Parts: sequence; C-alpha cells; structure tokens
Amino acid sequence: MTARPTPRFLREERGLTLVELLVAMPMLTVLLGGLVLALTTLDRWNAQTRERTAQQTAVRAAIDSFVSEVRAAYPVDPGDGLAQPIVTATASALTFYTPDRTPTSADGTSSFHLREVAYQFTPTQLRRQSVTSSNAYQVLTGTTTWSFPGGVFPSPTAWVTVLGPPDGAPVSGSFSYFDASGSELATPVTNVAAIASIRITISASSGGSQPSTTTFQDTATIRETQST
Repeated sequence: MTARPTPRFLREERGLTLVELLVAMPMLTVLLGGLVLALTTLDRWNAQTRERTAQQTAVRAAIDSFVSEVRAAYPVDPGDGLAQPIVTATASALTFYTPDRTPTSADGTSSFHLREVAYQFTPTQLRRQSVTSSNAYQVLTGTTTWSFPGGVFPSPTAWVTVLGPPDGAPVSGSFSYFDASGSELATPVTNVAAIASIRITISASSGGSQPSTTTFQDTATIRETQST
C-alpha cells in the first residue's frame, strides 16, 4: 500500500522571520506598557479610594463624638452665680462641661460625674483632652461645688490627637458659634452664656501623590439652652 503524501501546509515548520520579529516586538512592548500603566493607575486609584473612605469614616466618627458631647453640655457656676456650660470659645479652641453619662431623675440614687472637655485645632490636627470630677452629682439632691484634679486645664502636655498626623493625613478646621436666634457670634466669644449652638468644620486631605480635600460640617445645639 502506497503512503499518501502529507499536504504541504501541514508540513510547514517555518517560524517567524527576522523582519516579522522586528515588527512584532515593538508592538508587544507598547501593548505590555499600556497594560502595566493601566494596572498601576487602577491600583493607585483603589489605594486613594481606600484612604479617602477610611478618612471619611474617621472624620465622621470624630464629628459625631463631638456633637454628642456638646449637646449634653452641662451648666456649671464658676463662682459668679451664673451657671453656664461653655468655659471658653474661640475659632480654634473650645472648652466646656459635659456629664460622663446622661443624667436621669428616675430616683435619688442616679448620679453622674462631670467632665471638663477641651477641643483644639492646630494647623494639621484636631486634638482633645478632658478631666473628670472627683465628686458625683445626685440628680434629685444636687451637688454643691465640683471638684476637679489640680493643675491648669487644658494642659499643654495632655492633648490627645483625634484626627491628623502621626496616624492620619493633615486636617484643619474651625468652630463657629450661634445664639438662640441663629445669629453667628464673633470669635472669641466674650459672652459665652449667649452660645446656643456650635458648628464644627473640618477640612481633611486624602494624602497620597494626588491628594484631595473634603470639607465636613455639623452643628450641635446645647440641650440646656433649648426651651422646654
């Protein structure tokens, strides 16, 4: 039996010619370069998105905590017979009194300690510190004079970073103050008893090679200043 010859196109084993390689290699290099660039851009975008999301979460949590404390601000008589919750109020710093838990008058045993809280904006941070009274307030029987640990408050060395370096991207911000009619008060506020609500504004940078800045705002109305 005679073997049938294999068709020529099945026996062709010739590879790429030098000319074909010289044409294909630059095209392949361009293709791979574009792919690498796309992947690098996507990775950078994803990293910036993660940073921005984490930053927004941190800023939102800080603002929520601030608003909660300010709403519960508690009036204290500094010795002149005029009880007020705010101690000092400037565009970059705020000091006020707030209870360590929500007061209740359900029975005479319910009580709370008082905290003196200070917030401060620096060029890159939002900082906070507080001290807690040594005596407690009995809701029904009341208390006389609040006793706090000795020393200057706020202390220059007791600040705790809420937002900003070294654990986050830089932030900046300010406090604004309004009276019961909604009119903005000039800072520093000299008549702190007129403060009915406080607005906090925070501008936060996402960091990275192409940083973007987002501004957050919220306003807290002091419950003690609201009519019942």
